[in-house]
Amino acid sequence: MKTKVYLAAFGMLLSLSACSPIEDTKNTLAYVNDVEDYMNEITQFANEFPEQAEQAITDENVAASLEKNVEDLQNAIDTIENTEAPELIDSLHAELVQQNEALSTHLVKLEEGLEKGTLSEAFIEDQEFMQTIKDITSIYNEIENLGE
Repeated sequence: MKTKVYLAAFGMLLSLSACSPIEDTKNTLAYVNDVEDYMNEITQFANEFPEQAEQAITDENVAASLEKNVEDLQNAIDTIENTEAPELIDSLHAELVQQNEALSTHLVKLEEGLEKGTLSEAFIEDQEFMQTIKDITSIYNEIENLGE
């Protein structure tokens, strides 16, 4: 009888330990999917930004639309920063959060310029702003390549 109890306990222990890697894989995939959605938002913003910002200098309607895009991107940043990263990706997530903070700083400046009507060509051509987006893309590529 004791042998059957030990075997049952051992079987349960094995099945429980097998769930952990599966659960870790699910969490990792969910995280990667969340980051992929975030990257799609950043990419779309980065692609549209130069033209939209140029137009926003002289067109209040475009400025309002760009301001809405900035708010949406800021919400996406907040969401991804509050997403719990699996241990495997923890250090990359920390880098992502750090770059997001830099991007948020740029977005605050952009939003202030839009609200005050002082958006300038200099800000639109700011290489540091676009470099931050490239750095975030690079981190995403590292996360994506972990599975290969």
